[in-house]
Amino acid sequence: MQLSLHVRAKHATARFELTGDFSKLQFEVKRKKAEFRRELWRSSCFELFFLFDDQKYWEYNFSPDTAYWHQSFHAYRKEDHPSESLKPSRMSFSQDSNERVLFETEIELAQTPLGFQAAAILHESSGQMLHFALRHPSSKPDFHSPNCFESYPTA
Repeated sequence: MQLSLHVRAKHATARFELTGDFSKLQFEVKRKKAEFRRELWRSSCFELFFLFDDQKYWEYNFSPDTAYWHQSFHAYRKEDHPSESLKPSRMSFSQDSNERVLFETEIELAQTPLGFQAAAILHESSGQMLHFALRHPSSKPDFHSPNCFESYPTA
């Protein structure tokens, strides 16, 4: 998985690019108006996490059909209230044949993050779930783990 992430003055732009054999993957791509929807990980989705201090972080999930979900956490897996109002300003999904998947989004942030994590959860037609992430600190996927976050360069 390749990711380009740019954060400027509380504005984040992310571009996920996956290459490989995706002929067995399932993507729901019925284009709809962007909508807030829970449990996007139950189908193929892309995830971004932004760390704001030692424990506080945000999670965004995006599906290829332009559904999104946002949750803030005040500590490891300690949820605050989900916020439908923190809608991404832009989302786009494309798939070139069965070898390349591209997802792009733009998000307004509360402040400049100290760290980030990006992940993709992809479902095959067989029902198998595949996990991709910038960092996997253990054999079991846990994208919320403090050990998953990459430092965001401040200079």
